[in-house]
Amino acid sequence: MKKKRGKYRSYKMRIYEENSKEVADKLWQDYLSKISQNLNGFIKRYGEELGKKKYNSFIEKSKHTKAKYIKKYGEILGSKKWNAYIQKKKETSKRSIEYWLKKYDDDYELAKIAQSNHQKRDIDFFIKKYDKELGEQKYNHKIEKQRKSINEHYKLPGAKKAHAVSIKKMIKKYGKELGEQKYKEYLLKT
Repeated sequence: MKKKRGKYRSYKMRIYEENSKEVADKLWQDYLSKISQNLNGFIKRYGEELGKKKYNSFIEKSKHTKAKYIKKYGEILGSKKWNAYIQKKKETSKRSIEYWLKKYDDDYELAKIAQSNHQKRDIDFFIKKYDKELGEQKYNHKIEKQRKSINEHYKLPGAKKAHAVSIKKMIKKYGKELGEQKYKEYLLKT
């Protein structure tokens, strides 16, 4: 299981040392929901009405927009600061190709592969993040949710099947042998 870092680690370790796994899991989830920066966390802390107001205020204050930068710094400086923010975000975000190009000395092929590997949310990702059993459950839940979403989309009138799975696409993505195998697995799931 992946090590947790940060200021909550010691509290988490303490509750898991002092309680059974089931009790510790519940205590930890309760703690996270109380400190969470989502709507449910705000409602738990402040009640329904005030929680919603504070949450909406938090969201507005947290947004980074060009308009907020211009309002704060003026047209010219605000635009410069906004562009610098966007560039920095591209250079430091592992979801961005610019980050990987910098890591691999502008080798686009290696950067694209590294970016793709980082963004993969395959079963190995879930097993590393959780344990084997929970990871498999979460992965299967994700796949099932995606399958239902795709099926619902294609039931809509006029929906195009441009992103539909085909054996050609699977072979192109994974190679002949693995592509055919994955396509057969896909057919069994649908």
